[in-house]
Amino acid sequence: MSLTCSSSHKPGLIHIAFNQDNSCICIGTSEGIRIYHIETHQTCYRDDIGAVGIAEMLFCTSLLAYVGAGDQPSLTPRRLSVINTSSNSVIRDLSFSSSVLAVRLNKQRLVAVLDGRVHVHALQTLGQLRIIETPPNPEGLAALTPCSEPCCYLALPASSTAGVLRVYELMTDGGHVVCEVQAHKAPLAAMAWSHDGAFLATASTTGTVLRCVWCSSMYGACGAAACTVRVVQ
Repeated sequence: MSLTCSSSHKPGLIHIAFNQDNSCICIGTSEGIRIYHIETHQTCYRDDIGAVGIAEMLFCTSLLAYVGAGDQPSLTPRRLSVINTSSNSVIRDLSFSSSVLAVRLNKQRLVAVLDGRVHVHALQTLGQLRIIETPPNPEGLAALTPCSEPCCYLALPASSTAGVLRVYELMTDGGHVVCEVQAHKAPLAAMAWSHDGAFLATASTTGTVLRCVWCSSMYGACGAAACTVRVVQ
């Protein structure tokens, strides 16, 4: 789960994200990158490289992906850098035609979300597997299962005007559509997977309904409603 806190580059917090098992928190600030351990509160990593708009780590490993906030040419939001925090070395820089709005990763896949398209990469080689075209997605909304086994699902908005989403299975040919779900009437605002990838929780821009759907044959048909929670304001 991640949150972009501000689009401005004033001193302070820009982006915050938990790792896949919620043991660490990764922060992008106007000064650089910070990683803290949740239980011990210790600083695991710090690099004052300049304003960072996105920072995502892989579990508790030394693999970190980040995108600059655009304050300087070396930190352009069109480049995604994958680094080893132990050696503080760059593994690879991935360049794109427009700004990277979100990054999602698990042990098998790295996903870069742009406005209108999503790039799927194999994590081991960082080679590109597929480009998925999407409706306008200026918020970079996307959800990747934390686990990669037995499923590696990616949920993306299928409409910019209604709460429709598509679920892709990324382990076959870089991704094929598993199901399409009409989760809400209003456009989607948030999506999050359960740790095992069995359930997907969604919310819309209306903000009054939290919906949970099954996405595993173990529990039911993909896209079938599991539960609905109404929020009283």
